[in-house]
Amino acid sequence: MHLHFDLVAGIAGDMAVAALVDLGVPMAVVQEAIDALALEGVEIALRDVDAGMATTARKFDVIIDGQVDAPHDHSHEHSHDHGHEHEHAHEHSHEHDHGHEHAHQHDHSHEHEHAHEHDHGHEHEHSHAHEHNHDHDHEHEHAHEHSHEHEHDHAHEHEHSHEHDHGHEHAHEHGHNHGHDHGHSHEHGGQGSWAAIKAMLHAADLRPRVRQVALDIFEHIAHAEARVHGMKVEDVTFHEVGAFDSIVDIVAVAACVDHLGVTRVTSSPVPVGRGFTWSQHGRIPVPAPATLFILKGAEVVSSGLDKELVTPTGAGILAALVEEYIDMPAFVPTDIGLGAGTRRLPDRPNIVRAVIGKARKQKAGAELELSADVVIEANIDDMTGELCAHVTDALMAQGALDVWWTPILMKKGRPAHQLSVLCTPQTLQDTILTILTETTTLGVRQRQVTRHKCLRRWEEVSTPYGAVKVKLGMVGERVVNVAPEFDSVRQVAKDAGVPVKEVWRAAVAHAPGDGAQ
Repeated sequence: MHLHFDLVAGIAGDMAVAALVDLGVPMAVVQEAIDALALEGVEIALRDVDAGMATTARKFDVIIDGQVDAPHDHSHEHSHDHGHEHEHAHEHSHEHDHGHEHAHQHDHSHEHEHAHEHDHGHEHEHSHAHEHNHDHDHEHEHAHEHSHEHEHDHAHEHEHSHEHDHGHEHAHEHGHNHGHDHGHSHEHGGQGSWAAIKAMLHAADLRPRVRQVALDIFEHIAHAEARVHGMKVEDVTFHEVGAFDSIVDIVAVAACVDHLGVTRVTSSPVPVGRGFTWSQHGRIPVPAPATLFILKGAEVVSSGLDKELVTPTGAGILAALVEEYIDMPAFVPTDIGLGAGTRRLPDRPNIVRAVIGKARKQKAGAELELSADVVIEANIDDMTGELCAHVTDALMAQGALDVWWTPILMKKGRPAHQLSVLCTPQTLQDTILTILTETTTLGVRQRQVTRHKCLRRWEEVSTPYGAVKVKLGMVGERVVNVAPEFDSVRQVAKDAGVPVKEVWRAAVAHAPGDGAQ
């Protein structure tokens, strides 16, 4: 089963879940996985929303203690676009985009104190001249208690514009370290350590693949957080992705992938925002540092928007699942799901599309996967073996599908090597640039190729020594090749105290099909 993510407006955890459920995964499958986590006071729901540009999509909500965990203009869980502008007239513009009751307590301290209290019974008492414009874009009956307790001492005039773009995965545990105590903490979920989250996932009664996919997603996020904050991975404590709603999103995505029987995942290039935003640690650039580290190796493009379109959880999902970044694979779409964020974007609907497709059938009737790719070549006679090895690593890291060197004889009888690189059309220019900058060649050749590929499916097979991960190559439904995953084989062999080749043979023998390689 081939799953493709079309990142129209980036990706967040809740958007991915909504798209996959809209694709056809029953909510009962997601609910079963979430129930296994035994998270107290947590519910989930799905609804239809207008995602902008006359596009209707699904919205996935995590409900904590009866309250939808999206109190502000949520598009993505890591977006902190507060837009503090200290200018004049003390104009408070709180733009909320939600439709549920809640109570906010803001204790703002920007090295000044404001003394005024207002409550949303529409009876505002102000002891000084200022303007409060609460532009609520939701359906609140103002008989409810919606209290904002601001204590301000107007030592100077300024404008406070709170455009909250917090995303879906904070469980209100923001704790922004920029002079504001927003008081949104839910007290549960909170700042979960990587060790605590791993323990919870291992203890939960989850299907093996659901657990493994969830662990893989968190693993990518943990390594990025450790890199950004200069600490060991095991010491990482999650802030933005440690809350209940993020855990729910990650496990829900894993449950959907498992239910669909996904064997291959591709994605369009990742559109990222620009500018700055606020985080637990202060003002940071967009994409957020951790998000960018998680996306290492992915193909990213600028969205041209001063908005954060990709969250850490969304990036973790891509990093854990996606094999290749391509605009649209050469397949026949069979099912499509649309998952929505909340923020209205000026130039596109705020959605991610999940597309399931099948390979096109060739005339002979064999079901294979086809792709149009490019081979780039260069003849090189003045590079050492060490440099050749470095070039191979650089090209693979940059996104090449394969790299190989062929011994050749050039003019004047000079021994040399032909460098060949297989890449997608989307990575062509970057691949050429890498060759020209990392090798001694002055030019390259390119030619279009069509690849006819076996369909691929990953499975775990039981052997006398333990479970081994294998990749199956198929023509239609028939398994024609079995390739044990070497790291899995090596680990099982180490644990069992037997030679690697014995585990390899056992994995091939116990795999589906005829055991061909």
